[in-house]
Formats: sequence, C-alpha cells, structure tokens
Amino acid sequence: MSDPPITNRGLAFVIGIDTYDCDESIQNLSTAARDATMIAEKLSMCGYKVTLTINENKKEIEEKFDEFKINIFENNYIDNVIYFAGHGCFNNKAQHILFSDFKKTKDKTPLTTQDFNNNLRNYAFNIPNMIEDITDLPFGTISNRTLIVLLDCCRLEFVPSRGEISSNDVQVSHSLKNECVHSRDGVLLGFSCGMFREAFEKEKLGGNYTSYMLEHLFKENRPVLFQLGEISKAVVNLTKNRQHPEILVNFPQLFTFALNNKAKD
Repeated sequence: MSDPPITNRGLAFVIGIDTYDCDESIQNLSTAARDATMIAEKLSMCGYKVTLTINENKKEIEEKFDEFKINIFENNYIDNVIYFAGHGCFNNKAQHILFSDFKKTKDKTPLTTQDFNNNLRNYAFNIPNMIEDITDLPFGTISNRTLIVLLDCCRLEFVPSRGEISSNDVQVSHSLKNECVHSRDGVLLGFSCGMFREAFEKEKLGGNYTSYMLEHLFKENRPVLFQLGEISKAVVNLTKNRQHPEILVNFPQLFTFALNNKAKD
C-alpha cells in the first residue's frame, strides 16, 4: 500500500494554455495543457494544494489568482509555487505570460505598439508584478515565505511592426539583465530559455523543459536548485544549444519538493 501524499505543505498555482483561438496569427500549442496537468499531479503528491487552470482567459485566471493570494495570507502557507506552460513574450523589460484571449493582431492587421501594450495589460500577466503580489503579502504569524516560479514559454520580444525579435537581433546588456532580475528573498525563478530566446516543445512528448522537470525535479530529497541545473544542461544538449534554460534565484539551496519518497516516478 502506497503512502498518502503529504498535506498542507503549501499552495501551487498551475496554468496550461495551448489554445489561442482569439487570434489565428498565434499558433496553438500541442502539449501545454497536458504538461500543466502532469506538473499539478506531481505537486499534489508532494503535498501542495493545487489550483489548476487550463485554457482559460485573463478574467478567469485573475479571479483564481486573487483567491490563491488570499489563501496564502489567511492560512500562512510558507512554500508556494507558480507554474505556467504556454506562449510568453519579453516586452517592456519584463516577462509576460499570455492567456487564451490574447491578441497580436486585429482583423489580421498588426496592432500599433500602444494597442499591443494595452493587450499585454488586459490579456497577460506581468511576471515581476505577479511575484510582487505574493512577496508583498503580510507575513502574519510566519517569519518567511518561499516562492518558486517555473515558466515553460518563449522570451522573445514582440514588436508589432517587425514581429518577434530574438537574441540574434538584439544584444542583451548586463544592465538590462540586472533591471529584469527579481531578487527578493525566498524567490526562485526558473525560465525554460534565456532572454530573447525561444522555448520548444515536441508533439506528444511535451515541452523540453517540462519533460525534464517531470522526470527529475520531484525526486526524493533532491535539492531543487541542483536539479534545475541538471535539467538546464539536459535541455541544452537535447536542443544542440538552441534552448538555454535560466535560473534567477535568492533561495534556500537545500529546498526539495519530494520528501519521504512521496513523488517517485
């Protein structure tokens, strides 16, 4: 008889979007929803109370995220996780994750820069702001809180008049990187690729980053930081240097997801 999952360890907010039917210029994905569902199952086995949202729009996700924040504060959850699989972009010096109602065009015509930025506000989440919403919560009766954010999405900049801008088209300065790093205490931010780069998925096999996370990240008593480093190396090798995962961290080095054999393969 298998051991029951650990309970009340923390909260997890898991988003998977592979359907972007509001704009046919945005390609639908093959496995983002499935990847999110599998990550949610792993986190649940590790003792997290999971909110899973699949192919929902900004309003629906925002309402659930507000409940997620309230629950963290009211119940003093210490270890919390956000995971996203879907489309993303790096605009206005910040990573954004795009929801099912996001649009890059209007009537098949490219948007103006102003309209595109309005759509980012209305149909996407700004990741630094999302992190601040959690880290700025009062501590209540607890003395610290950790937050892990794992993003399996592209980080290309989108310019309406030119399309997607990659690292081949722009030089990433150290000052820009520093400006975009969110280094609050207790935050680990894992990207599936570097700034101004693409993330890839294999049809029926899942996103490269998530596939390796599912295989390695939840092993018993393996520190998350070490495992993410090994996952990054594996993705780089698999994609022959086309995809370079990145970790931004101010986080306990020995933190593990799986304890006492609860989330084995």
